[in-house]
Amino acid sequence: MDFLAGNTWEHFNLALVAEKTSLPLGQVFQVFPEKDMILLSLFHELDQKHLSSLETSPESLPSKDTLFEFFMVRFDLMNDKRDFFRNAHKIWRENPRLGLRRAAFLRRFFQQIFDLISLNTQDILGEIRLQGLLYCYYQMVSTWENDPSEGLEATMAKVDEYLAHFLHYGGVNQEV
Repeated sequence: MDFLAGNTWEHFNLALVAEKTSLPLGQVFQVFPEKDMILLSLFHELDQKHLSSLETSPESLPSKDTLFEFFMVRFDLMNDKRDFFRNAHKIWRENPRLGLRRAAFLRRFFQQIFDLISLNTQDILGEIRLQGLLYCYYQMVSTWENDPSEGLEATMAKVDEYLAHFLHYGGVNQEV
């Protein structure tokens, strides 16, 4: 992850991965047939780490508290490798193909979260809620990327603000 943090996507390649990991290039190509797969797999790893780190039973909290905790845990996890994640988000903005692939993974991840808090995504309202929360997340990420505070105060305020809008306009009852 560290060797991607300081490189541009154009200069990043699988030969660099082989060099930095001391793996044969053929083995790197076998595991990652294209360089996009490396970035996607690192975010999949973040998603799995995030899901496994959630400690509070979602049924015991109102949905806003559950979602607030959920997003702040994610930003705390991302903060550990802040340069990498900032660079990765920049790559997505500059590379629409890769950005769309990540959006599909992120959408599935958010569906899992909706399942955890018992929000249906199978009907049109559920799809609208899902898209709305994804929009909120992208706005929160922009704030996180530029949040200079060590305690992520600006990020927390933005998460709170967007969740209030999401719950109000998304028709989500405060109590799940």
